[in-house]
Amino acid sequence: MTRQLGTRLLRGTCLLLVGMLAATWLAGLYAARAFASEFTQTLNRSIGMYVAAERPLGADGTPDAARLVQLAAQARVLNPAAELYVLDVAGRVVWPSGSGQPAGIQVPLEPLRHFLAAESPPRAILGVDPRRPDAQVVFSAAPLQHAGQPAGYVYVVVGGAAYRGLLATVAQSHILKVMTISVAVLVLLATLAAWGLHRTISRPLRALHDGAMTHAERLGLGEATDAGAARAAPATATDIGAVAGVIDALVCRIGQQLQTLESTDRSRRELLAHVSHDLRTPLTAIRGYVEILLTDGADLAQGQRQAYLSTIARHCERLQRLVGQVFLLSRLDAELLPIRREPVSLSELVADIAGKWQLAADAAGLRLVVKVDRSVRAVSADIGLIETVIENLLDNAVRHRRSSESVEIEVLDAGSGVAVDVRNVCADLDGHLAFAAPSVPGSSTGLGLAIVRRIVALHGGTFEIRTAPAPAALARFVLP
Repeated sequence: MTRQLGTRLLRGTCLLLVGMLAATWLAGLYAARAFASEFTQTLNRSIGMYVAAERPLGADGTPDAARLVQLAAQARVLNPAAELYVLDVAGRVVWPSGSGQPAGIQVPLEPLRHFLAAESPPRAILGVDPRRPDAQVVFSAAPLQHAGQPAGYVYVVVGGAAYRGLLATVAQSHILKVMTISVAVLVLLATLAAWGLHRTISRPLRALHDGAMTHAERLGLGEATDAGAARAAPATATDIGAVAGVIDALVCRIGQQLQTLESTDRSRRELLAHVSHDLRTPLTAIRGYVEILLTDGADLAQGQRQAYLSTIARHCERLQRLVGQVFLLSRLDAELLPIRREPVSLSELVADIAGKWQLAADAAGLRLVVKVDRSVRAVSADIGLIETVIENLLDNAVRHRRSSESVEIEVLDAGSGVAVDVRNVCADLDGHLAFAAPSVPGSSTGLGLAIVRRIVALHGGTFEIRTAPAPAALARFVLP
């Protein structure tokens, strides 16, 4: 916390210093320009009155060009930057006229009236430069009369090009040049000092941040997967807040992984216990019948011998199916099983699989009801793995339901994907498919459920079991 506050204080001080220097320079520049404008206008205030008193208009009330040329030359003696214009009562420039002259340019009269009404204005009054209507200049003005009637105005630009813009003001003032150079040097030194301090302080922070980000990437935090990882996203950040964000994300991720490992380890221990039980059951039966055939085979009748061999074959088939499930689950967990995606119509797939399971359902005394909608859109999936999912669910439903009942399988549109529902599966109150009844002949160890969950997850889908109520339940998986 102390280092964080020190870093913020350092940055704030540097920014404040640079801001104060820049504000001082701008304020001094503005004040110098304003003072120069006000001084120039006050010093040359009488030029307009002098020109108006020298009768610049002819007998017909129009500007006397020859006389105005002389007056303009005399005005430049008083102020070398002076530019003389004659305006009519509407503010249009009527002299000078000719090629390249601003005759006809409209000069706003409000600044002129303000200038004539104020004997000593508090600040310089700016008007329009007829040669550059977008520029503001200081001026002197006086009204013109002919035969006792208003005839226009004398308009003298006393600032001229020398007072156009801040750069011109700086260029004309040695003091402002020195001030500008001094402020620039101070800003440069302050920036270099701040950069040096920042490099000194931020280097260990950057090393810590990069090391934390490396560990975050190893743990799968390359993108923001949670609130803590969201703060770890800017990999170039070097402040303590960013480092703290990365460390928080790492701690959160490690905690999640520990919880996942504990849950996985617990599930594996339970699964291993049930797999051991189901492996021991057929192995014990096979061993017993083989010993009987070896010891008393010569005394057994042909029919009894055939019955023992059929039982052994049935237990071998069950053992083979169980080992196959263990092998499939291990490959799915290790992500060694490639997923070959292709467009799959779940309606057609479910109808084909249900046709294959119809005989097994009839033998179990069950009614297999299939509801498919041929208009449901296809999904991108591995048809072999999805077939395994559907067959595992039907295997649970057919093997563990009582006779004279029905098993329903339906394909429907789930909005965000395509859903497959298998109703009247056998599940306990915790949502485990045939998991809590190992004494039931042919009961599953939960391998089928684990395989289903893993395959659906690999396809980016969701799987759930809704008990309504146990032991009858609804199993649903949705593929995007």
